[in-house]
Amino acid sequence: MSVSYYLFLQDRVEEALNRFQAVDAKLLPTKIQHDYFRCYAGLYEGKLADVRGIAANYADYPVDRWKLNFANVVTQLNEIEGKDAGLAWP
Repeated sequence: MSVSYYLFLQDRVEEALNRFQAVDAKLLPTKIQHDYFRCYAGLYEGKLADVRGIAANYADYPVDRWKLNFANVVTQLNEIEGKDAGLAWP
């Protein structure tokens, strides 16, 4: 996950996606970071419906930081799809 993160930061998207696909999510101690990366990767791969489904799972997440991160994903999706790009959730 860390390597994927740094590759995304360097705008080395193809390499980041390849590294991310090699991550076995079952071996990770937490799920939320992986789901966030799935959203990020899905935006690059054009898997907008999948991304929206993942992000929707966190609409009522109790930790504001993560709730806002996924709300921003939905905002990005709305913009891509030509919908109102206002913040998806407070």
